[in-house]
Amino acid sequence: MDCNGLQDVVSSGCDERLFLNPKTGRNKYYLNPLDFHDVHYRGSCTCGSLTPFTQPIAVSALQRIQCSGQSELDQWAQEQCDRLQQLIGDNVAFDVFFGPSGSDLLYLPLLFQKVLSRQPLLNIVSCPEELGSGSNLAAEGRYHSENGPFDDFFEKGEQLSSDLNPRVVRLGARSTDGRIRSRHEEVHQVLSSYPGHSAIVNLVYGSKSGIEDDLNIIDPERNVLWTVDLCQFRADPLLIQELLAKGAMVLITGSKFYNAPPFCGALLVPCTWTDRLRGVDVSAFAMLSKIFARNDIPGHLEHVRQQFCYGNNSGLRLRWDCALAEMEAYDRLDKEKANQVIQSWNQAVLNALGEAEFFELMPDQEATNASIISFRVISGGEYFSHEELQALFASFVQREFANHYSFSRVFIGQPVRYGDRSFIRFALGSWAVRQLANTAAQDWRAEYEMVDALACEVDAFERGR
Repeated sequence: MDCNGLQDVVSSGCDERLFLNPKTGRNKYYLNPLDFHDVHYRGSCTCGSLTPFTQPIAVSALQRIQCSGQSELDQWAQEQCDRLQQLIGDNVAFDVFFGPSGSDLLYLPLLFQKVLSRQPLLNIVSCPEELGSGSNLAAEGRYHSENGPFDDFFEKGEQLSSDLNPRVVRLGARSTDGRIRSRHEEVHQVLSSYPGHSAIVNLVYGSKSGIEDDLNIIDPERNVLWTVDLCQFRADPLLIQELLAKGAMVLITGSKFYNAPPFCGALLVPCTWTDRLRGVDVSAFAMLSKIFARNDIPGHLEHVRQQFCYGNNSGLRLRWDCALAEMEAYDRLDKEKANQVIQSWNQAVLNALGEAEFFELMPDQEATNASIISFRVISGGEYFSHEELQALFASFVQREFANHYSFSRVFIGQPVRYGDRSFIRFALGSWAVRQLANTAAQDWRAEYEMVDALACEVDAFERGR
């Protein structure tokens, strides 16, 4: 296997978050996508790695990249679109727009409304503190990174175009005591407060801590572009079908629950929206030409494709092959068995946290997705600050546990800030669910070891203050 070639491609086609530190060989999340052996992976951020299952798929994808011209790469993108549509179901006609990350995908609804309406844009964002790191800038139509997927350089925070300057209203996920807020009425109030605007409402179903917005708020009759952030992708395909049938656009990624290496995103767009692009001036899409490739755009939208400079994003094709293979394998798993594994894991980790020092569950944990467990760290009667949790996270996920536990390293979810507070997370991915579902007797020793190892890290952190 050409490890260098595979490393180069799997870490290409996004932004600086994928760059490897030459000294450590790891990216900003302290991971190397190819260094996955003996890592107890319980992360929920977009930075995953290959698995024993997806490694040979990545190698095959690399070989295909090396032997393909542009027409073959276009066909490959179409194949991935077909596979994704088959997984979700064909009850509703929808198109697939591929993109490097969930943050990048947030630009697309803005462009849809811009080219379809002459009114000023209103962008309502739910749970902004629990979205991807660049999503808040992207929601404003600003560059969220310094490096583009095709080696272009950006001024982070600069507007993509002076013509794209939406009014953004953010609706926080949690109150100061950590409880999950209801944003249902707030959305209606904001929409009523800005008449004469072309509105996008970005809801979330499965935030970093598993928060799920009330999707009954989506009103197909209202002149609003509804989007639902399902980037954690911890949802049943039937829900996606229901959302698409209501005319909502759905953001997904393959690199969170489905454990593909980062970054691989897609925006699922009902054909009722893409059909409206026919005969419309779409030249404004050119402002995204250094972020999306031509074959990231549906093939039948040739007039939109013509706005893009680059033909293909090879790294994205490889990562989506890994994601789709894992999705298809998980789809073959008995759903009742999978849910039983997730619930059993959830209870085992809750038990382990309850027996350990230093940890306190976030409020409303029972109202979030069972495959994510969020908690605060407390010592000496004081909660760890966000900065302290970041330092704890960095030291913990880089720690080598040789001969101490049944694993060498652990990777968990990054800290999430809300107001002046912060929490940290454990999360279960599809690869782990499939392995646990195939064992005769589930063994939760590694989960107890993970909690114990983190408690020891907290103790060492406290003594080092």
